[in-house]
Amino acid sequence: MELEMAELDERLRILVVDDSAVSRKLAEIALSGKPYMVEFAKDGREALDLFAIHQPDIVITDWTMPGMTGPELCTMIRNGLNSSDTYLILLTSNSGDAHKAEGLAAGADAHLTKPLRPSQLLGVIHTARGVIRMRRRMREEQVAGEKKT
Repeated sequence: MELEMAELDERLRILVVDDSAVSRKLAEIALSGKPYMVEFAKDGREALDLFAIHQPDIVITDWTMPGMTGPELCTMIRNGLNSSDTYLILLTSNSGDAHKAEGLAAGADAHLTKPLRPSQLLGVIHTARGVIRMRRRMREEQVAGEKKT
């Protein structure tokens, strides 16, 4: 089980999307030294371009950005891209329940409150690994079942 997690960690691709250079740097510091491949985008449009190229396992996006909000980005990823395994995390300074519900409705899997705390981010990534692994297994079982019929 631990070996499987380590193998998944080595393959985990993370895309961090935030218009704030400070927030991107905080994420970079939190993820440094970990076995992840991390890309950074300054806005939703750049994020979509990088998503198409790298097919990240995890997208961490700020809620409020110029041009495209984090929930809009989540909706576009969920509805328009091959992203069934991608784990989406929204970052926001608003911790209200209605705000969280709006993010989840847009397709986000998790919600973190700014300022970004490394321990919280790493905890959510740990959870994301398990969810991603489960989604991949389910897809593989579905494909295997379809081949049998």
